[in-house]
Amino acid sequence: MVNNKKYSILFTFPYIYGFSIILVTLQTNKSPSWMRAVQIGLGILAIILSGVAIAFPGLTLVSIILVLSAVLFVVGIEKIMTGLFIAHRSRFATIGLGILVIF
Repeated sequence: MVNNKKYSILFTFPYIYGFSIILVTLQTNKSPSWMRAVQIGLGILAIILSGVAIAFPGLTLVSIILVLSAVLFVVGIEKIMTGLFIAHRSRFATIGLGILVIF
C-alpha cells in the first residue's frame, strides 16, 4: 500500500497553483471576459485534479508514467523522422537520440 502522507506533499503544488490562477484572474481587469473564464476554469480543473492526485497517489503515479511514455514515444518518432528527412550537421545524432528516447 502506498503511503498517502508522503505523496500528498508532492501533489499540493498543483492545488496551490490552481487557487493562484483563480485569484490572479479575478484581480486582473485587463483580460477579455472569455480569457478570464478559461483561466478560472483551468484553475478549478487544477484544483480538482490535485485533489484526485492526493486521494489516489498510486493511480496518479501510473497515469504520469503512461502520459510520459506516450510523449517520449512521439518525440522519439519525430526525432527519427527529422534526422532521416531533414539534412543538417547533426543528422545521425538526431536519429540516435530518437532511437534512445523510444527505448
